[in-house]
Amino acid sequence: MMDSKKIGRDEVEAALAQLEEAISRLDVKWRLFFMGSPDQRYPPDKETEDLSRQIRQFPVRYTLRVVHQFTFSNLAYRFNSLRERWNKWLHLMETQGRMAVLAAMGVHNPAVLRRAMQAAGPRPVAPAPAETALPEDPYDRLYQEFVQAYRQVGQDVRLDRERFRQQVEAQAQMLRQKVGDRPLEFYVTIEGGRPKIKARVASKN
Repeated sequence: MMDSKKIGRDEVEAALAQLEEAISRLDVKWRLFFMGSPDQRYPPDKETEDLSRQIRQFPVRYTLRVVHQFTFSNLAYRFNSLRERWNKWLHLMETQGRMAVLAAMGVHNPAVLRRAMQAAGPRPVAPAPAETALPEDPYDRLYQEFVQAYRQVGQDVRLDRERFRQQVEAQAQMLRQKVGDRPLEFYVTIEGGRPKIKARVASKN
């Protein structure tokens, strides 16, 4: 088994990018299958199970910082949501036929869309360069909302960004023990005249 302690930040981010690309490629395969493409005659069940296993093992193989936990959690949520959709469309095709699935997909001209998807193909994942720009900090927006909330109550923020991050990370870790890898949403609220950071499990759209 790969030693997670020897895996650096760049390797984790590259693995997350590959995971995101794998989900997108699998979604294309399922859509091509539902549209009756000769290039995808059978449902990609094996690829789906392989990717599901890869997602389950990801937190074991890699030590994830909180910023990576957010990304991974959202990817896992996206995959599970897509899988539920594929299963729903598969049942619909078995019970009502392919045209019912195409209607559910919003496809009015499957031949044209299929050719466009095949022409586009999967996007290659470029290897991470030695020096890469850091991704957008997911806490920036939350911290700005926190500052604005303090201004609304006429107070000054006593937490700098680093201490703010540490508090949110600690809160996320505690919630992770209860909800696992389900996606989290953090938001700012004012209770009793005092701004507070709240966390909840993201609901499905």
